[in-house]
Amino acid sequence: MKKVRILGDHSNLHCGCQAVMAYLHQLLDGRYQRVGDGEDYDILLVNGEGSMHDNAKDHKTKLNAIKSAQDEGKQAFLINSVWQNNNKSYNKVLQQIPSIVVREAASQRDLRLNHGIESRVRLDLSYAAAVDASAKVTDYAGAQLITDFYSKDFGGWVKFTAGGAGKARSPYIDMKKFSWSELVRSMQTASLLVTGRHHAVFAACKARLPFVALESNTHKISGFVSMSKLPVPVCDSPRQLNNAIKWAKENPAVYQEFFDFLDEQPRFTLADIGL
Repeated sequence: MKKVRILGDHSNLHCGCQAVMAYLHQLLDGRYQRVGDGEDYDILLVNGEGSMHDNAKDHKTKLNAIKSAQDEGKQAFLINSVWQNNNKSYNKVLQQIPSIVVREAASQRDLRLNHGIESRVRLDLSYAAAVDASAKVTDYAGAQLITDFYSKDFGGWVKFTAGGAGKARSPYIDMKKFSWSELVRSMQTASLLVTGRHHAVFAACKARLPFVALESNTHKISGFVSMSKLPVPVCDSPRQLNNAIKWAKENPAVYQEFFDFLDEQPRFTLADIGL
């Protein structure tokens, strides 16, 4: 049995990242032996998630690990990744990766146009993660939910404390305090989600809960939503939320069409990277 090392386990961040790893482990179980850092391996799977942008530190760490694997004659793959605004310094590494899988069409276009690299699009792995029907449910009784969002002005994540559109009255969702199953099942009791979190959007989609998203620090939300060619709003600024929330409440059928579109998309499997 070949040994697989996974780089990019971000489970400590929140339940969305935990769902990604749960699904990836499910794919590997019984077929490959998972090994930890520092152990010998045959295959390196790099879970890119939201780190592969703007030549960030994690972007460099992950691509350097891929280069090391390539230098040792081992297979290395980049999967479940955003890609945006990276320079060409790792083009030779990218060219030697047998298969690259990104999560939305904007990242696919960036790789093609700016690096000459072809990739495959598959929805974020969290969307394929199992939801336990017996998981604990928090009943939000049709309330409008809200999470934190990324502030470009502050360069980090911030939380609404006041404002219009009922934001101050909306129950706040901390994704660190839920399991993936608890989050999805609890969202099924709400009426709308307002969020800047990529994985919160995916949880809402699993729950078939309409959402209004604020763009994050990359195109990972807008690139994903735009694939459907439906007018589901993704806001560039909190100032746009009121109108977007009004539109979402007036157009529930568009969201059901969007969720149907997602259900038709293929899920990532190891066959996508030739394993």
